[in-house]
Amino acid sequence: MIASIEGLIAEKRDAGVVIETGGFGIDLFVSEKTLSALGEAGERVRLLTWLYVREDQLSLFGFRSEAERKIFLSLIGISGIGPKVALGMLSVSDPSEIAEAIHLEDSSKLVAMPGIGKKTADRIILELKDKIDVSLYEFSEKGGGVISGNQLIDEALAALVSIGLNRAGARKVLDDIEPEELGDSYGVEDIVRIALKRVST
Repeated sequence: MIASIEGLIAEKRDAGVVIETGGFGIDLFVSEKTLSALGEAGERVRLLTWLYVREDQLSLFGFRSEAERKIFLSLIGISGIGPKVALGMLSVSDPSEIAEAIHLEDSSKLVAMPGIGKKTADRIILELKDKIDVSLYEFSEKGGGVISGNQLIDEALAALVSIGLNRAGARKVLDDIEPEELGDSYGVEDIVRIALKRVST
């Protein structure tokens, strides 16, 4: 299995990106959110991947984070949801927003996503509610964490875990950070600094 790909952006186009690596141009399908987050042509990127295999088709899908890939794979395991529908959901919602809707059994949020009707939304909740690993996502049990669904938070969480913090504990610390503490402009380093300060006190 192709687990990830790293290379230079050769071309960005609707629903996809071409990455040049090892003398090859690899065409990946990505969500609109991932596409907009990537840099311009010539910039180096790394994406997690999943290969879709059918008798008449090989398609490679790219993801910014393990959370995005994980929710994608969970969704396509549901009858009636294929890769295109799952990617469409991720094009309008962050992984944490989809996971939150499932965890809180909020079918109305799922129905608002492209390609999802009421019956499909109910089936998603029924089949995935007890399978969602909430530690991968950033949301409050009550719904709507202060800075949930933020890619910077995903990166900050990964940074905290990499230096030895427990994932669940690190997530709780990040959930408790108030917007006022971050100011109008902030980066991963600022979030990690505030989180470490809270852990040490």
